[in-house]
Amino acid sequence: MMKIMNRCRIAAMGCMLAAAGTFAQHPSNPATLVIGELQGEGCDSLLWLFMPMDGQKADTVRLTRLPSRGNTFRMEVTPEGWNASQMPRDSLFSMIAIGASRQIIHPVSLCPGQLLKVAFADHQITIGGDADNRALSAITQKNMRLSRQLWENGEKMDADGIASLLREYRLCVDSIVGSEHCRAAVEQYIRLFAYTSMRGQYDNLDFITKKKGISQQIEDGGRELWPVAEGDDPLRMLDTPMALYFNPTTRIIMQMLPKASLEERLEALHSHYNSQPVVKRVSDQMMWSLITNFDYGNHYDEGLALISHLTQRFSLDTTYVEAFKKRRYATKGAAFPAEVTLNDRNGKRVDFSSFRGKYVYIDVWASWCVPCMREIPHLQQMEKEIANGDDVVFLSISIDQDVKAWKRKMDSMQLHGYQLHDTDGQLSNCLNITGIPKFLIYDREGRLLHYDALRPSSGEKLKQLLTKLTSEQ
Repeated sequence: MMKIMNRCRIAAMGCMLAAAGTFAQHPSNPATLVIGELQGEGCDSLLWLFMPMDGQKADTVRLTRLPSRGNTFRMEVTPEGWNASQMPRDSLFSMIAIGASRQIIHPVSLCPGQLLKVAFADHQITIGGDADNRALSAITQKNMRLSRQLWENGEKMDADGIASLLREYRLCVDSIVGSEHCRAAVEQYIRLFAYTSMRGQYDNLDFITKKKGISQQIEDGGRELWPVAEGDDPLRMLDTPMALYFNPTTRIIMQMLPKASLEERLEALHSHYNSQPVVKRVSDQMMWSLITNFDYGNHYDEGLALISHLTQRFSLDTTYVEAFKKRRYATKGAAFPAEVTLNDRNGKRVDFSSFRGKYVYIDVWASWCVPCMREIPHLQQMEKEIANGDDVVFLSISIDQDVKAWKRKMDSMQLHGYQLHDTDGQLSNCLNITGIPKFLIYDREGRLLHYDALRPSSGEKLKQLLTKLTSEQ
Protein backbone atom coordinates (compact mmCIF):
# COMPACT_ATOMS: atom_id res chain seq x y z
CA MET A 1 0.00 0.00 0.00
CA MET A 2 1.60 3.20 -1.06
CA LYS A 3 0.58 6.85 -0.53
CA ILE A 4 1.75 9.06 -3.36
CA MET A 5 2.97 12.36 -1.87
CA ASN A 6 4.60 14.17 -4.81
CA ARG A 7 3.43 17.06 -7.09
CA CYS A 8 4.43 16.85 -10.73
CA ARG A 9 6.55 19.60 -12.30
CA ILE A 10 5.95 19.76 -16.04
CA ALA A 11 7.00 22.35 -18.65
CA ALA A 12 4.66 25.09 -19.89
CA MET A 13 2.20 24.46 -22.72
CA GLY A 14 3.98 26.65 -25.23
CA CYS A 15 7.21 24.66 -24.97
CA MET A 16 5.42 21.36 -25.16
CA LEU A 17 3.23 22.30 -28.10
CA ALA A 18 6.31 23.38 -30.01
CA ALA A 19 7.64 19.84 -29.67
CA ALA A 20 4.25 18.22 -30.18
CA GLY A 21 3.69 19.12 -33.78
CA THR A 22 2.36 15.68 -34.55
CA PHE A 23 -0.85 16.41 -32.63
CA ALA A 24 -3.69 17.54 -34.85
CA GLN A 25 -5.71 19.08 -32.02
CA HIS A 26 -4.54 21.52 -29.37
CA PRO A 27 -5.99 21.13 -25.88
CA SER A 28 -9.03 23.28 -25.22
CA ASN A 29 -7.85 24.18 -21.73
CA PRO A 30 -4.98 26.71 -22.00
CA ALA A 31 -3.58 25.50 -18.66
CA THR A 32 -3.14 21.94 -19.95
CA LEU A 33 0.41 20.85 -20.74
CA VAL A 34 0.92 18.19 -23.41
CA ILE A 35 3.76 15.88 -22.43
CA GLY A 36 3.67 13.28 -25.18
CA GLU A 37 1.90 10.24 -26.52
CA LEU A 38 1.25 6.78 -25.15
CA GLN A 39 0.72 3.70 -27.29
CA GLY A 40 -0.34 0.21 -26.33
CA GLU A 41 -3.34 -2.05 -25.97
CA GLY A 42 -5.11 -1.67 -22.63
CA CYS A 43 -3.16 1.40 -21.51
CA ASP A 44 -6.39 3.39 -21.24
CA SER A 45 -7.67 1.01 -18.55
CA LEU A 46 -4.90 2.10 -16.14
CA LEU A 47 -4.48 5.17 -13.98
CA TRP A 48 -1.35 7.04 -15.11
CA LEU A 49 0.60 9.41 -12.88
CA PHE A 50 3.75 11.51 -13.12
CA MET A 51 5.66 11.96 -9.87
CA PRO A 52 8.89 13.98 -9.48
CA MET A 53 11.52 12.05 -7.57
CA ASP A 54 12.56 15.01 -5.43
CA GLY A 55 9.53 14.89 -3.18
CA GLN A 56 6.48 16.57 -4.70
CA LYS A 57 2.91 15.42 -5.20
CA ALA A 58 2.00 13.38 -8.28
CA ASP A 59 -0.23 14.67 -11.07
CA THR A 60 -2.73 12.54 -12.96
CA VAL A 61 -2.22 12.14 -16.70
CA ARG A 62 -5.27 12.51 -18.92
CA LEU A 63 -5.37 10.33 -22.04
CA THR A 64 -7.13 11.40 -25.25
CA ARG A 65 -7.41 8.85 -28.05
CA LEU A 66 -5.89 10.14 -31.28
CA PRO A 67 -8.14 9.78 -34.36
CA SER A 68 -7.21 6.96 -36.73
CA ARG A 69 -4.26 5.95 -34.53
CA GLY A 70 -5.70 2.84 -32.86
CA ASN A 71 -4.37 2.41 -29.32
CA THR A 72 -2.41 5.67 -29.37
CA PHE A 73 -3.28 8.43 -26.90
CA ARG A 74 -2.22 11.98 -26.29
CA MET A 75 -0.96 12.39 -22.72
CA GLU A 76 -1.87 15.61 -20.93
CA VAL A 77 -1.46 16.86 -17.39
CA THR A 78 -2.73 20.05 -15.76
CA PRO A 79 -0.40 20.96 -12.88
CA GLU A 80 -1.18 23.92 -10.66
CA GLY A 81 0.99 27.04 -10.62
CA TRP A 82 3.94 25.82 -12.70
CA ASN A 83 5.65 27.20 -15.76
CA ALA A 84 8.65 26.28 -17.89
CA SER A 85 11.10 28.51 -16.00
CA GLN A 86 10.39 26.62 -12.77
CA MET A 87 11.22 23.22 -14.22
CA PRO A 88 14.84 22.18 -13.57
CA ARG A 89 16.88 21.00 -16.55
CA ASP A 90 17.76 17.76 -14.74
CA SER A 91 14.20 16.68 -13.93
CA LEU A 92 13.72 13.02 -13.06
CA PHE A 93 10.23 11.62 -12.64
CA SER A 94 8.51 8.33 -12.04
CA MET A 95 5.83 7.35 -14.51
CA ILE A 96 3.34 5.18 -12.64
CA ALA A 97 0.64 2.95 -14.10
CA ILE A 98 -1.88 1.61 -11.61
CA GLY A 99 -4.20 -1.28 -12.45
CA ALA A 100 -6.58 -3.49 -10.51
CA SER A 101 -3.91 -5.99 -9.49
CA ARG A 102 -0.54 -4.39 -10.17
CA GLN A 103 1.45 -1.19 -10.20
CA ILE A 104 4.19 -0.42 -12.74
CA ILE A 105 6.82 2.27 -12.13
CA HIS A 106 9.30 3.53 -14.70
CA PRO A 107 11.88 6.35 -14.40
CA VAL A 108 11.55 9.25 -16.82
CA SER A 109 13.76 12.19 -17.77
CA LEU A 110 11.82 15.33 -18.66
CA CYS A 111 13.11 18.61 -20.06
CA PRO A 112 11.18 21.73 -21.14
CA GLY A 113 9.88 21.37 -24.68
CA GLN A 114 10.39 17.62 -24.75
CA LEU A 115 7.83 15.25 -26.26
CA LEU A 116 7.70 11.80 -24.69
CA LYS A 117 7.06 8.67 -26.74
CA VAL A 118 5.83 5.94 -24.42
CA ALA A 119 5.05 2.34 -25.34
CA PHE A 120 3.07 -0.03 -23.10
CA ALA A 121 3.18 -3.77 -23.79
CA ASP A 122 3.33 -7.00 -21.75
CA HIS A 123 2.90 -5.02 -18.53
CA GLN A 124 6.06 -3.04 -19.26
CA ILE A 125 6.70 0.61 -20.03
CA THR A 126 9.33 1.64 -22.58
CA ILE A 127 10.28 5.25 -23.21
CA GLY A 128 12.28 6.00 -26.34
CA GLY A 129 13.52 8.97 -28.29
CA ASP A 130 16.38 10.68 -26.46
CA ALA A 131 19.50 9.06 -24.97
CA ASP A 132 18.43 9.77 -21.38
CA ASN A 133 15.17 7.87 -21.61
CA ARG A 134 16.67 5.06 -23.69
CA ALA A 135 19.24 4.59 -20.92
CA LEU A 136 16.56 4.66 -18.21
CA SER A 137 14.45 2.10 -20.05
CA ALA A 138 17.50 -0.11 -20.58
CA ILE A 139 18.48 -0.19 -16.88
CA THR A 140 14.87 -0.78 -15.83
CA GLN A 141 14.45 -3.74 -18.18
CA LYS A 142 17.88 -5.18 -17.30
CA ASN A 143 17.17 -5.00 -13.57
CA MET A 144 13.84 -6.73 -14.11
CA ARG A 145 15.46 -9.53 -16.13
CA LEU A 146 18.19 -10.10 -13.53
CA SER A 147 15.66 -10.11 -10.71
CA ARG A 148 13.42 -12.59 -12.53
CA GLN A 149 16.41 -14.82 -13.32
CA LEU A 150 17.48 -14.90 -9.67
CA TRP A 151 13.99 -15.66 -8.37
CA GLU A 152 13.39 -18.38 -10.96
CA ASN A 153 16.79 -20.11 -10.81
CA GLY A 154 18.25 -19.11 -7.45
CA GLU A 155 17.43 -22.40 -5.72
CA LYS A 156 19.55 -24.31 -8.26
CA MET A 157 22.53 -21.93 -8.22
CA ASP A 158 25.62 -22.17 -6.02
CA ALA A 159 27.45 -19.24 -4.40
CA ASP A 160 29.67 -18.66 -7.47
CA GLY A 161 26.70 -18.62 -9.83
CA ILE A 162 24.73 -16.20 -7.67
CA ALA A 163 27.74 -13.90 -7.27
CA SER A 164 28.25 -13.92 -11.03
CA LEU A 165 24.61 -12.99 -11.61
CA LEU A 166 24.74 -10.16 -9.05
CA ARG A 167 27.90 -8.75 -10.69
CA GLU A 168 25.87 -8.26 -13.87
CA TYR A 169 24.10 -5.34 -12.21
CA ARG A 170 27.43 -3.49 -12.23
CA LEU A 171 28.42 -4.66 -15.72
CA CYS A 172 25.15 -3.54 -17.27
CA VAL A 173 25.80 0.00 -16.04
CA ASP A 174 29.05 0.15 -18.02
CA SER A 175 27.30 -1.19 -21.11
CA ILE A 176 24.41 1.28 -20.97
CA VAL A 177 26.54 4.33 -20.14
CA GLY A 178 28.99 3.37 -22.88
CA SER A 179 26.33 3.08 -25.55
CA GLU A 180 24.05 5.96 -24.54
CA HIS A 181 25.57 9.40 -23.99
CA CYS A 182 23.14 10.46 -21.28
CA ARG A 183 23.27 13.42 -18.91
CA ALA A 184 25.42 13.20 -15.77
CA ALA A 185 22.32 13.18 -13.57
CA VAL A 186 20.85 10.25 -15.50
CA GLU A 187 24.13 8.32 -15.33
CA GLN A 188 24.23 8.88 -11.57
CA TYR A 189 20.66 7.65 -11.28
CA ILE A 190 21.45 4.52 -13.31
CA ARG A 191 24.41 3.65 -11.08
CA LEU A 192 22.36 4.12 -7.94
CA PHE A 193 19.43 2.17 -9.39
CA ALA A 194 21.65 -0.80 -10.28
CA TYR A 195 23.58 -0.77 -7.01
CA THR A 196 20.56 -0.51 -4.68
CA SER A 197 18.75 -3.19 -6.72
CA MET A 198 21.73 -5.53 -6.42
CA ARG A 199 22.00 -4.92 -2.67
CA GLY A 200 18.28 -5.47 -2.25
CA GLN A 201 18.57 -8.87 -3.92
CA TYR A 202 21.69 -9.75 -1.93
CA ASP A 203 20.02 -8.93 1.38
CA ASN A 204 17.16 -11.32 0.54
CA LEU A 205 19.23 -14.21 -0.84
CA ASP A 206 18.37 -16.65 1.97
CA PHE A 207 14.67 -16.20 1.22
CA ILE A 208 15.03 -16.15 -2.57
CA THR A 209 17.25 -19.21 -2.82
CA LYS A 210 15.86 -21.04 0.22
CA LYS A 211 19.48 -21.64 1.23
CA LYS A 212 20.26 -20.44 4.70
CA GLY A 213 23.61 -18.68 4.90
CA ILE A 214 24.19 -18.37 1.14
CA SER A 215 25.01 -14.67 1.45
CA GLN A 216 27.55 -15.52 4.14
CA GLN A 217 29.14 -18.06 1.79
CA ILE A 218 29.50 -15.37 -0.86
CA GLU A 219 31.01 -12.97 1.67
CA ASP A 220 33.39 -15.56 3.14
CA GLY A 221 34.60 -16.47 -0.34
CA GLY A 222 35.64 -12.90 -1.00
CA ARG A 223 33.49 -12.77 -4.14
CA GLU A 224 33.32 -9.19 -5.40
CA LEU A 225 29.76 -8.16 -6.29
CA TRP A 226 30.30 -4.52 -7.23
CA PRO A 227 33.78 -3.97 -8.73
CA VAL A 228 34.81 -0.50 -7.63
CA ALA A 229 35.96 2.00 -10.24
CA GLU A 230 37.16 5.54 -9.63
CA GLY A 231 34.35 7.64 -8.18
CA ASP A 232 32.16 4.54 -7.99
CA ASP A 233 32.75 3.47 -4.39
CA PRO A 234 29.38 2.51 -2.82
CA LEU A 235 29.93 4.72 0.21
CA ARG A 236 30.61 7.74 -2.01
CA MET A 237 27.79 6.79 -4.39
CA LEU A 238 25.21 6.92 -1.63
CA ASP A 239 26.45 10.25 -0.29
CA THR A 240 24.02 12.25 -2.39
CA PRO A 241 20.36 13.31 -2.06
CA MET A 242 19.59 11.29 -5.19
CA ALA A 243 20.34 8.10 -3.26
CA LEU A 244 17.17 8.76 -1.26
CA TYR A 245 15.12 8.15 -4.41
CA PHE A 246 15.67 4.45 -3.69
CA ASN A 247 14.02 2.73 -0.72
CA PRO A 248 16.93 0.36 0.15
CA THR A 249 19.40 3.24 0.63
CA THR A 250 18.73 3.89 4.31
CA ARG A 251 19.01 0.20 5.19
CA ILE A 252 22.19 -0.21 3.12
CA ILE A 253 23.90 2.72 4.84
CA MET A 254 22.89 1.44 8.26
CA GLN A 255 24.38 -1.95 7.39
CA MET A 256 27.65 -0.26 6.41
CA LEU A 257 27.96 1.47 9.77
CA PRO A 258 30.03 -0.27 12.47
CA LYS A 259 28.23 -2.76 14.69
CA ALA A 260 28.59 -0.71 17.86
CA SER A 261 26.57 1.48 20.20
CA LEU A 262 24.02 3.89 18.78
CA GLU A 263 26.25 6.84 19.65
CA GLU A 264 29.23 5.30 17.84
CA ARG A 265 27.08 4.51 14.80
CA LEU A 266 25.77 8.07 14.67
CA GLU A 267 29.33 9.36 14.99
CA ALA A 268 30.41 7.22 12.02
CA LEU A 269 27.42 8.40 9.99
CA HIS A 270 28.12 12.07 10.62
CA SER A 271 31.85 11.59 9.98
CA HIS A 272 31.68 9.72 6.68
CA TYR A 273 28.67 11.28 4.94
CA ASN A 274 28.47 14.90 3.77
CA SER A 275 24.98 14.97 2.25
CA GLN A 276 22.76 16.47 4.92
CA PRO A 277 19.53 14.95 3.51
CA VAL A 278 21.16 11.50 3.69
CA VAL A 279 22.53 12.07 7.20
CA LYS A 280 19.14 13.33 8.36
CA ARG A 281 17.19 10.41 6.85
CA VAL A 282 19.48 7.75 8.33
CA SER A 283 19.71 9.53 11.71
CA ASP A 284 15.93 9.73 11.75
CA GLN A 285 15.60 6.00 11.09
CA MET A 286 18.08 5.14 13.85
CA MET A 287 16.53 7.46 16.43
CA TRP A 288 12.98 6.32 15.74
CA SER A 289 14.13 2.72 15.98
CA LEU A 290 15.42 3.52 19.48
CA ILE A 291 12.20 5.30 20.44
CA THR A 292 9.94 2.55 19.06
CA ASN A 293 11.78 -0.45 20.50
CA PHE A 294 12.84 0.95 23.86
CA ASP A 295 11.92 -0.81 27.13
CA TYR A 296 10.08 2.10 28.74
CA GLY A 297 8.78 0.00 31.61
CA ASN A 298 12.21 -0.75 33.07
CA HIS A 299 14.70 1.81 31.76
CA TYR A 300 12.83 5.04 31.09
CA ASP A 301 15.23 7.35 32.96
CA GLU A 302 18.35 5.92 31.28
CA GLY A 303 16.68 6.13 27.88
CA LEU A 304 15.68 9.74 28.36
CA ALA A 305 19.24 10.62 29.38
CA LEU A 306 20.63 8.83 26.31
CA ILE A 307 18.30 10.39 23.77
CA SER A 308 18.80 13.86 25.26
CA HIS A 309 22.58 13.39 25.01
CA LEU A 310 22.45 12.17 21.41
CA THR A 311 20.13 14.99 20.38
CA GLN A 312 22.47 17.59 21.81
CA ARG A 313 25.74 16.05 20.59
CA PHE A 314 24.64 15.58 16.99
CA SER A 315 22.38 18.66 16.80
CA LEU A 316 19.32 16.53 16.10
CA ASP A 317 15.71 17.66 16.15
CA THR A 318 14.35 18.03 19.69
CA THR A 319 11.16 16.27 18.61
CA TYR A 320 12.97 13.00 19.37
CA VAL A 321 13.18 13.95 23.05
CA GLU A 322 9.54 15.05 23.09
CA ALA A 323 8.45 11.82 21.40
CA PHE A 324 10.40 9.79 23.97
CA LYS A 325 8.90 11.74 26.88
CA LYS A 326 5.41 11.21 25.52
CA ARG A 327 5.96 7.46 25.74
CA ARG A 328 6.42 7.66 29.50
CA TYR A 329 2.79 6.55 29.55
CA ALA A 330 4.04 3.07 28.60
CA THR A 331 5.82 2.68 31.95
CA LYS A 332 4.27 0.65 34.75
CA GLY A 333 2.30 2.84 37.13
CA ALA A 334 1.77 5.61 34.57
CA ALA A 335 -1.62 7.26 34.26
CA PHE A 336 -3.66 6.91 31.08
CA PRO A 337 -2.39 9.47 28.50
CA ALA A 338 -3.99 12.85 29.07
CA GLU A 339 -3.41 13.73 25.38
CA VAL A 340 -5.72 10.95 24.17
CA THR A 341 -9.30 11.90 23.32
CA LEU A 342 -11.83 9.06 23.49
CA ASN A 343 -15.24 9.48 21.89
CA ASP A 344 -18.21 7.12 21.72
CA ARG A 345 -19.99 6.37 18.46
CA ASN A 346 -22.14 9.48 18.87
CA GLY A 347 -19.08 11.72 19.14
CA LYS A 348 -19.45 12.30 22.86
CA ARG A 349 -16.19 12.46 24.79
CA VAL A 350 -15.61 9.84 27.48
CA ASP A 351 -13.09 10.67 30.22
CA PHE A 352 -10.91 7.72 31.23
CA SER A 353 -11.15 8.89 34.85
CA SER A 354 -14.82 7.85 34.81
CA PHE A 355 -13.61 4.24 35.18
CA ARG A 356 -11.73 5.02 38.41
CA GLY A 357 -12.37 2.41 41.09
CA LYS A 358 -12.43 -0.48 38.62
CA TYR A 359 -9.81 -2.48 36.76
CA VAL A 360 -9.83 -1.62 33.06
CA TYR A 361 -8.96 -4.24 30.45
CA ILE A 362 -8.21 -2.42 27.16
CA ASP A 363 -8.31 -3.86 23.66
CA VAL A 364 -6.69 -1.58 21.04
CA TRP A 365 -7.92 -2.59 17.59
CA ALA A 366 -8.97 -1.43 14.12
CA SER A 367 -11.62 -2.56 11.65
CA TRP A 368 -8.99 -3.51 9.03
CA CYS A 369 -6.96 -5.70 11.43
CA VAL A 370 -7.60 -9.42 10.83
CA PRO A 371 -5.91 -10.64 14.06
CA CYS A 372 -8.06 -8.12 15.94
CA MET A 373 -11.19 -9.69 14.48
CA ARG A 374 -10.10 -13.11 15.74
CA GLU A 375 -9.80 -11.85 19.32
CA ILE A 376 -13.07 -9.92 19.50
CA PRO A 377 -15.42 -12.94 19.95
CA HIS A 378 -13.22 -14.15 22.82
CA LEU A 379 -13.29 -10.67 24.36
CA GLN A 380 -17.06 -10.39 24.10
CA GLN A 381 -17.48 -13.82 25.68
CA MET A 382 -15.02 -13.00 28.47
CA GLU A 383 -16.99 -9.88 29.31
CA LYS A 384 -20.14 -11.99 29.72
CA GLU A 385 -18.47 -14.68 31.84
CA ILE A 386 -16.19 -12.74 34.19
CA ALA A 387 -17.31 -13.40 37.76
CA ASN A 388 -16.75 -9.91 39.14
CA GLY A 389 -18.05 -7.95 36.18
CA ASP A 390 -18.87 -4.95 38.34
CA ASP A 391 -15.18 -4.59 39.18
CA VAL A 392 -13.77 -4.91 35.64
CA VAL A 393 -14.40 -2.66 32.67
CA PHE A 394 -13.76 -4.12 29.21
CA LEU A 395 -12.84 -1.17 27.04
CA SER A 396 -12.35 -1.50 23.28
CA ILE A 397 -10.53 1.45 21.66
CA SER A 398 -10.46 1.72 17.88
CA ILE A 399 -7.55 3.49 16.17
CA ASP A 400 -9.40 3.59 12.83
CA GLN A 401 -8.81 6.74 10.82
CA ASP A 402 -12.11 6.11 9.07
CA VAL A 403 -14.81 6.54 11.72
CA LYS A 404 -17.48 5.18 9.37
CA ALA A 405 -15.51 1.95 8.91
CA TRP A 406 -15.32 1.61 12.70
CA LYS A 407 -19.07 2.04 13.07
CA ARG A 408 -19.82 -0.41 10.26
CA LYS A 409 -17.62 -3.05 11.88
CA MET A 410 -19.29 -2.55 15.26
CA ASP A 411 -22.69 -3.01 13.66
CA SER A 412 -21.72 -6.05 11.58
CA MET A 413 -20.18 -7.82 14.60
CA GLN A 414 -22.89 -6.62 17.00
CA LEU A 415 -20.30 -5.38 19.48
CA HIS A 416 -21.50 -4.52 22.97
CA GLY A 417 -19.92 -2.86 25.98
CA TYR A 418 -17.65 0.18 25.95
CA GLN A 419 -16.70 0.93 22.33
CA LEU A 420 -14.63 4.11 22.00
CA HIS A 421 -12.59 5.78 19.27
CA ASP A 422 -9.11 7.34 19.46
CA THR A 423 -10.30 10.57 17.90
CA ASP A 424 -7.00 12.49 17.66
CA GLY A 425 -4.86 9.46 16.81
CA GLN A 426 -2.55 9.92 19.81
CA LEU A 427 -2.97 6.57 21.55
CA SER A 428 -0.39 4.58 19.57
CA ASN A 429 2.29 7.24 20.02
CA CYS A 430 1.70 7.78 23.71
CA LEU A 431 1.66 4.07 24.54
CA ASN A 432 4.30 3.10 21.95
CA ILE A 433 1.96 0.65 20.26
CA THR A 434 3.65 -0.78 17.18
CA GLY A 435 1.20 -3.57 16.42
CA ILE A 436 -2.40 -4.48 17.09
CA PRO A 437 -4.32 -5.98 18.69
CA LYS A 438 -2.76 -4.65 21.87
CA PHE A 439 -4.08 -5.45 25.34
CA LEU A 440 -3.43 -3.52 28.55
CA ILE A 441 -4.73 -3.54 32.13
CA TYR A 442 -5.09 -0.46 34.35
CA ASP A 443 -5.63 -0.70 38.10
CA ARG A 444 -8.40 0.87 40.18
CA GLU A 445 -6.44 4.14 40.42
CA GLY A 446 -6.11 4.44 36.66
CA ARG A 447 -2.44 3.42 36.60
CA LEU A 448 -0.90 1.05 34.08
CA LEU A 449 -0.59 -2.42 35.63
CA HIS A 450 0.07 -4.75 32.65
CA TYR A 451 1.50 -3.30 29.44
CA ASP A 452 1.48 -6.66 27.60
CA ALA A 453 -1.65 -8.23 29.03
CA LEU A 454 -2.91 -11.70 28.16
CA ARG A 455 -5.08 -11.92 25.05
CA PRO A 456 -8.78 -12.77 25.33
CA SER A 457 -8.06 -16.00 23.43
CA SER A 458 -5.91 -17.15 26.36
CA GLY A 459 -9.25 -17.98 27.94
CA GLU A 460 -9.06 -19.36 31.46
CA LYS A 461 -5.64 -17.83 32.16
CA LEU A 462 -6.95 -14.29 31.61
CA LYS A 463 -10.14 -15.06 33.49
CA GLN A 464 -8.14 -16.26 36.52
CA LEU A 465 -5.93 -13.17 36.42
CA LEU A 466 -8.86 -10.76 36.35
CA THR A 467 -10.66 -12.70 39.08
CA LYS A 468 -7.56 -12.61 41.26
CA LEU A 469 -7.11 -8.86 40.74
CA THR A 470 -10.69 -8.05 41.64
CA SER A 471 -10.53 -10.16 44.78
CA GLU A 472 -7.55 -8.20 46.11
CA GLN A 473 -8.16 -5.16 48.27
